[in-house]
This record gives sequence, structure tokens and C-alpha cells, in this order.
Amino acid sequence: MTGSRPLRQSRCMKKKLTLFSLVIFLSATAFAQRQMTIAEYVDLYAPIAVSEMMHSNIPASITLAQGILESGVGGSWLTITGNNHFGIKCHENWEGESLFYDDDAENECFRKYATPEESFIDHSQFLLKRGRYAELFTLEKTDYNSWAFGLKAAGYATNPVYAEKLISLIENNELHQYDLVTDYQIWLAEFNGDQPEIYEQIEDEPEMIFASQEVFYINRIKTITAQPGMIPLQVALQFDISLKRLLDYNDMYEGDLFSVGQNIFLQPKRHSGDAKFHTVKEGETMYSISQDHGIQLSKLYEKNLMIIGSEPKVAETIFLQKKRTTAPENVEPELSPVDKSLNNFEANSSGALESITLTVTDTNISSSSEWETAQAESSFEYYLVKQGDTLYSISRNYDVAVDKIKDFNQLGTDGIQTGQILKVPAE
Repeated sequence: MTGSRPLRQSRCMKKKLTLFSLVIFLSATAFAQRQMTIAEYVDLYAPIAVSEMMHSNIPASITLAQGILESGVGGSWLTITGNNHFGIKCHENWEGESLFYDDDAENECFRKYATPEESFIDHSQFLLKRGRYAELFTLEKTDYNSWAFGLKAAGYATNPVYAEKLISLIENNELHQYDLVTDYQIWLAEFNGDQPEIYEQIEDEPEMIFASQEVFYINRIKTITAQPGMIPLQVALQFDISLKRLLDYNDMYEGDLFSVGQNIFLQPKRHSGDAKFHTVKEGETMYSISQDHGIQLSKLYEKNLMIIGSEPKVAETIFLQKKRTTAPENVEPELSPVDKSLNNFEANSSGALESITLTVTDTNISSSSEWETAQAESSFEYYLVKQGDTLYSISRNYDVAVDKIKDFNQLGTDGIQTGQILKVPAE
């Protein structure tokens, strides 16, 4: 039985791809009668971009943003006439059909494709096979900022603000969500509103699905209670929410599990809690408080002027609605997570911490006693990662190479998280 399953999936996938190609052709033909919107373009071509990302490691967000920009949202003459979504010229090694169009010079040769898919595939091959783009493939596929600036630096386009245009398209249309796909078949099924085969086991075991789960409200947010054996994927399926959104709603990351009895939010938590204050009880954490009162964890730390990762002591008063004016004194520093964020932060022989300058940008926690550490003579300081930061953007702010920041912090990948503390060169 197990030996026949991959063959069945392969045939099924081929059939789906054939039907998908037909849908793309018919949809693109219909849209050609009028100018499609960016949302329509993304709905039409995101599956191709994600598929190409799985094969080439080119961020789907970058592919989609380039397609939107170069094709004029699918409305350019090159796109309509020759399915050329990326403005790729013939160059000396092109053996396919061609179009001639006035661009940087008169009557330039551009590649012509039979289908949009051919254009997307050739775009991947174009970047993969040219040495000037080789450095891009050392980047994480989630680092769209570095990819955008890298494409510009490698000469993909002559527009001086090409990178900024790509980044704006990505962020304004949330295209970076497609860079997070890890399993194409599951994602495609969810994208198309289908149920992938990997979910069949859950469907076949009704005792694992909590159909009678009662929905209630905390802070005007739809909520359920975590039961023994309940996992995020099951909840996402039962309530028709993408797994990523469910994790985001609950300040969780991929691989995290629910604690029995915790509140699980089915909608985004709010910027303020459902009460003015909360008195900390034994065993409570900032996370459990945020789940009890329906307030985003980052906002809870911000209102209380606390370091992300620190925890309040028992009997401390936590503000849930208004921002306090001074940081609480009754706070546990929780050094274990901080030590991890500081990436093996070292102490000198006297026990005093070396080389400390804490740089807090666009936050309101600078008055916390944890941040008020005396600066020693050093060439380093520390930076608190904000939402939207990437290693590339931080490297530009501090005028240092990404690899240097990775070396300073012993990072194995380019991935960083909001609240993480990084060692950077002192300005």
C-alpha cells in the first residue's frame, strides 16, 4: 500500500497541473480584455511563483513583485502579446520565439513564450544560470529586502529605485506571506480551498476533531479552550483559518503546541486588554496574561515598559490598557531567554557584563532598569529587533555586512525574530 501512494499522488498532481494550466490560460485571456488588479494578478500567478520558489529558492514575493512591476500588472504589450512577464530580452543564447519592442534602444529583441508558466520558469532559469546573480542564492528566501537590493545591484533593471519599488509592492500587498510556504501541496490545496490528502488521517479519526468545542468571547474576540491532544493544525482546519494566521493570533511560532486549558484565539488579539489592570499570580507569565485578557503580547510589554522576555514577579500590577509612566521594579529578568537572544553573551572575570550599550529604537521600554546598564569601553552595542527588521536592513543602518552581524551573533541563518537582541558595531 505504501509503495503505491507516491505514484497515485504523482498522477493526481500531473492532472491538477494540466487543469491548472488551462485555468491560467482562460483566466489570463479574460483579464486581457481589461486591466486586472494586483490582487487578481496575485491570485492568478501566486501558485506558479510558489512552485518556482520550491524548485529554485527564489522568494515567491520577489517573483510576484517583479512580475507585477515588469508586466504592468499583466497589461503590458509584451505580456499580452508574448506572455513575457519579466521583460527578459533575447540575449545571445535565446533560441525561442521573439518579439521586437522599443525599450532602452529601438527595436530590441524580447523573449516570447507560449504560456505565462513558461515565462515564470524562464525567469527562474535566467537568474539561476547567470553568474552575476549567484550571490543572491546565498540569501534566505524570506529576506526579500536583500533580494530586492541584490537584483538592483546585479543590474536586473536600470531604474534607480527598482529595489524600493519591489519592496513597496511586497509589503503593501503582503506578498511575503508566500515566502513562508514549506509544503507546496498543502499550501496549494488551502489556496484553492481544497483539502489535501495529508489531512485525510485527521478526517478519518473523528475523536481527534473537537466538533463540539464551544466558542466564547474574551475582549470581543472569538475564543476556544485548548483540550488534551488538541494541536494547531486541527484547530485551523476545524475553523477554516490558515495555520499561519492561527499562530499569529496566539503569538505562537511554527512547531509550538497549546497548553491544556489555555485560551485559543480565532481572531487577532487587541492592542488593549479587557480590564485596566492585572495582579500577577503564582505561575503566570506575560504570555499567559496576554492570553487571559486578549491583548497582543508585544503591546503588553510595551504598555508596561518591560524588556521582551522578562517576566513579572508575583503580586506585580500589570497595565492592560494605559501605558505606565515608569517601569515596574518587581520584575524577573528571565536570563535564559535573554542569554539566548544575546547569543552567548560573555561576562568578564569580575562577573561584570562586558561591552554593554543597549540601543532601543522606536520602543518605549528605555526606562526599564534592565536597559539602564552602564556602558563599558567597547566597540559593540546591542540592538532590539523590531517588527519588519531584517538582517539586511540592520546591516544598512550600521554600515556593516550581513555576514559580520551573523558572525558577531553566531547565527546560522538569516532569520531573526521581533524581540531578539543582536550584537552590532557601536556607531
